[in-house]
Amino acid sequence: MDNIYKVVVCGADNTGKASSVERLVSEDFTQNYNPILGVEFHPIYFFHTDKGPIQFNAWDCAGSDEWKRLGKGYSIKAD
Repeated sequence: MDNIYKVVVCGADNTGKASSVERLVSEDFTQNYNPILGVEFHPIYFFHTDKGPIQFNAWDCAGSDEWKRLGKGYSIKAD
């Protein structure tokens, strides 16, 4: 697949970042709050686009203060 993009999802804690990514990956939505520790990686595929198949590699970053300093490192080579 030629169209692969790195997308970093970051923001304050408890704002729905992980739930939004989960919705794109599995079409499920949960209201349970399970904080991310560090980062979670999720490939998201879009097969029918004008550019052909596209893959977003979503890096879901933790929003709590103790993990925020790592966010800049995760965004290296992000699209």
